[in-house]
Amino acid sequence: MDLHIGLVGFTLLSFSESAQVFGDAKMTSELLDRLTHRCHILETGDDSYRFKASSEAAKKKRKKTTTLTTT
Repeated sequence: MDLHIGLVGFTLLSFSESAQVFGDAKMTSELLDRLTHRCHILETGDDSYRFKASSEAAKKKRKKTTTLTTT
């Protein structure tokens, strides 16, 4: 029996930053090793539109809060 399974994953983190998510560097390394064995990795190098928009909204909110509390 020949079984093929497809898995698609998206992240804004690089592989080196993945240990921050899972907490244990060794476990993260093993997990990534198994997930990336015999796979194709596509890197676009682009920033996420949603990430940019939420970052700008957070900056505006902080600026507005700071302005309100200092006057």
